[in-house]
Amino acid sequence: MFWVITGREGLDFAFDDNSISAFSARPGRRKHLFGVEERYIGVATLAYKAEALELQKQLRHIQSQFDMHTGQASSLIQGRQARVAATSTVNGHLTDLDDSLSARNLELHFGVGCLRAISTILESVSRLPQLFVQVEPTLVPIMRRMLTSDGQGPCVCFRKGSSGSCAP
Repeated sequence: MFWVITGREGLDFAFDDNSISAFSARPGRRKHLFGVEERYIGVATLAYKAEALELQKQLRHIQSQFDMHTGQASSLIQGRQARVAATSTVNGHLTDLDDSLSARNLELHFGVGCLRAISTILESVSRLPQLFVQVEPTLVPIMRRMLTSDGQGPCVCFRKGSSGSCAP
C-alpha cells in the first residue's frame, strides 16, 4: 500500500491518524482504499473457517474409522494368535500320538516277528512228535503272554528292559 506522510516535520507526528492519508478523517478515502480488500479478506476468512470446520469434521471421521479398524485388526490378530496356539497344541498332541503309535507299531512288528519265529519252530517240529513235546512247555507260555488281552501287548519279550529272548 501506498502511505503518504503529510507535511509535518519530524517523525513524532508521522503516525498520527491524520498524518497518513489512508487514515485521514475523510471516510471516503479509507473506504475506497480498504473497503474492497476488507470484503475480500472477510469472504476469504469465512471460506477458510468453513474449510477448517469441514477438515475438522473429516479428521474426526477419519479418526473414528481408524479407531474402528484398529479394534478390528486387534481382534483379528488375537483370533489368529489363539488359532496358532490351538494349532500348536493340537500339533503337539498329534506328535505325541504319532510317537505313541510308532512305538506301538514297533511292538506289534516285533510281536509278529515272535509269532513267525514260533510258527517256524512249530512247523519244524510238527513232523517230530518227540521234539514237539520238549518244545511245547517253552512255547505255550510265550504264546499265551503274547495273545492275551491283559494289557501286556504283543511280544512281551521284546519290550524295553527285557532280555530280548522269548523265553518265559
